[in-house]
Amino acid sequence: DMVDSLFSLFEEKYREILQGAFQNPENFNLRDSLREIIKLPEIKNNLINFIKNIVIGDAFYDTYQIYRNTKIIDKTEIYIYFYEIALGKVKFPLFYIPITIKKDEKNFTFQFEKRLFINTKAINFVVQEYNLQVQKKSTLTGEFDRILYINGEDNFLSVLDNIIKKIENFFGFNKNINL
Repeated sequence: DMVDSLFSLFEEKYREILQGAFQNPENFNLRDSLREIIKLPEIKNNLINFIKNIVIGDAFYDTYQIYRNTKIIDKTEIYIYFYEIALGKVKFPLFYIPITIKKDEKNFTFQFEKRLFINTKAINFVVQEYNLQVQKKSTLTGEFDRILYINGEDNFLSVLDNIIKKIENFFGFNKNINL
């Protein structure tokens, strides 16, 4: 919901930017174009309004429903995903991590597993469709392990950052996302 709220600020504007980028890539300045549509005060106000309108009871109720369903339905797993890769209007989770919800009398506790999944099937599908559209034959197959094991020793954010950069470079985005 928060992402949708933020995205609605520049949903119409980003289409124009993408059209400009694809129609005239040599003379297109992505940084300047994004600066025109991404306005920090507008984003801050949107986030403040979103947070003000969150009802904690709703979050508790939703968490309870998820918890209850995992107890009713055998062999159900819960995942939290972050980052998306999209093809047209269809979005796929890029990374997801399994969680367990435990409940005591008044609280829920979320336990995150020490592994993170990369949706390699979605990446490969989007790459395949992209290749068909631009008559390209490149691939990202084999670039990523499907499962990353999280331990305190590895620089986990740099691993995620490298994965995102490989995907960005493949599609020619070449922008920096600071994790």
